[in-house]
Amino acid sequence: MLKYAIVFGSIYLLCIVVSVAASSLLNFDLPSSMGIIILIAALTAPVQSFVKDHQRVFTTGERALFAAWIGLAVVVLNLCLGVAFLYGTDALLGGTNPIKAMLAQAARSGISAPVAFLAMAAMSFVVSWIVAFFFAGFYARQSLKRLGVS
Repeated sequence: MLKYAIVFGSIYLLCIVVSVAASSLLNFDLPSSMGIIILIAALTAPVQSFVKDHQRVFTTGERALFAAWIGLAVVVLNLCLGVAFLYGTDALLGGTNPIKAMLAQAARSGISAPVAFLAMAAMSFVVSWIVAFFFAGFYARQSLKRLGVS
């Protein structure tokens, strides 16, 4: 499953970079559902690769493990991108960083920054696990039909 998680992570990172670059260059806002759209777009290649390699759909256990690897990849990549964004925009914008503002608001509410990041990571993992679990089953069946394997 690690192989498929690496494929997913590469595509996920590429999709995020392209969508952020396009929205920055064209000066438009991304819809709030863009994270789910990117997640689903990045899931298509590893699911199709699994079906092609094994000539079958995921078992329930494999699908749960696949979804867990996807969730872990999403959390790690989002953490790396968040840190890069935090330090990158701080240097570019000179202190008007939205993540710092959010963390300052959380601190005023009595929530420490590590707890806030842990909560965001947990939510990111749960949402990506649910999407990956259900999408992997659906798309694997569609891929199997396209391959002509019964």
